Amino acid sequence: MNLDDALPMREQPQIEKKPAPRSARGRLARNSRTALYWSLMGYCLITLVRPQDVIPGLGSIKPGLLFSVAMLLTWVSAKNRDYLIDAIPKLFIAFLCLIASGALFAVNPHVLSWAFEDVATFTLAFCLAFPAVARSLVQRRAFIRFLLFANLFTAYWVITHNGHGQGGHLGDENDASLALDIGVCLCFAVARFDRERTWRVLATAGVFFTAFAVVITDSRGGFVGLIAAGLAIAIFSRELLRALFSIAVVVLLVLPFVPAQYSADMMTMTDPNDLTRTARIYSWHRGTDMFLANPVFGVGANNYPFRVHEYENSAAAQAERNDRRSVGGRAAHSLYFTLLPETGTVGVVLYLSMLITALIRCWKAVRRPLPDAPGDDRRLWAYFVGSALVAFSAGGTFVSVLYYPHFWMLVSFTILLAPTVVMHEGEIRWETLIRQKKAQRMRVTRKLPLNRT
Repeated sequence: MNLDDALPMREQPQIEKKPAPRSARGRLARNSRTALYWSLMGYCLITLVRPQDVIPGLGSIKPGLLFSVAMLLTWVSAKNRDYLIDAIPKLFIAFLCLIASGALFAVNPHVLSWAFEDVATFTLAFCLAFPAVARSLVQRRAFIRFLLFANLFTAYWVITHNGHGQGGHLGDENDASLALDIGVCLCFAVARFDRERTWRVLATAGVFFTAFAVVITDSRGGFVGLIAAGLAIAIFSRELLRALFSIAVVVLLVLPFVPAQYSADMMTMTDPNDLTRTARIYSWHRGTDMFLANPVFGVGANNYPFRVHEYENSAAAQAERNDRRSVGGRAAHSLYFTLLPETGTVGVVLYLSMLITALIRCWKAVRRPLPDAPGDDRRLWAYFVGSALVAFSAGGTFVSVLYYPHFWMLVSFTILLAPTVVMHEGEIRWETLIRQKKAQRMRVTRKLPLNRT
């Protein structure tokens, strides 16, 4: 026997391995991402909950502007912007350039600058800042639950304030009802796909609460959006019968609380003599005339009210107008008849490109094979955004919401669903399809057995 084998072995002292110190660059990137996250959450609080319209004096310090500047500074300091390879940011920038070009021919460039400022801020917040912080599953979950809170607060405010929202783009009954239609889709998605039972139960109750708030607004556009939301939820669902049954349960439970006058008001949509209906159709016809006269670039963002009087002097307009007062200075009361005359064919092409791209991504995401990998929440986002875009598109027929945050926010969320997304344990990064295929070929090559001769 070997002598070394007979001697007892000494226990080697265990040296505790300390984690490698994080580099200064890594700490800076992490701190920048955290600051960007809280700047974005603050901006969304101001934009979607609107406490400045509820708390006296808060609006005087311009909190939206402060959070926007903070977002810009922290986004510039963030280094990883691989999501910019996606098509959505490019389409946003192209639409911004279109709005800016309208300053060359707009009658009122001042109101055009308001639209540019709004869309630019939405681009910064939702198209640039949101993907940067949405890499983390924890932050995505926090954000979707914040959206749920914002929707429930708006629903509560509408119910307790006779159908009116907090203010701004939520103040009018029609505006508030459209935001709540989107909220119904959000609640359905969270109730269906969230991993935690508490949030599923809260979202299920939120479906009834939000649908009832839509009824309280007494908005016909909101009613159309609510019907479209229900149909879209059923269509996007992989289990159609289950979705239809859930929608039927919501209708049956909300129906006893619907005021008797509500049904009568909704039926006036088909009344050819209804004054609101005829006034809107008249303004839509003038918007069509404006588009035909300016078919390429339109008349400039927010300039419909300042140009519409020019198209009320034709024989057709005079015959349709009768004793009705001029619509000069008034909005088009439609997303589409704002888009057409103000941005022209170029704007319509850009808008439809964003909308169709987003809907296709949502459809493909909800139809992916089951089950989802751990931490993969893309099906939740797709179910929410796809149905919400349908509800927004239907309800927007009767409301001028082009420069509201809803569309820009929803389309930006589909950056998470892009083909360039690579997800690993809930963490997201963006890679070109060529790079993904190259990495896949390398993985396959490593698995091939070696040829032995």
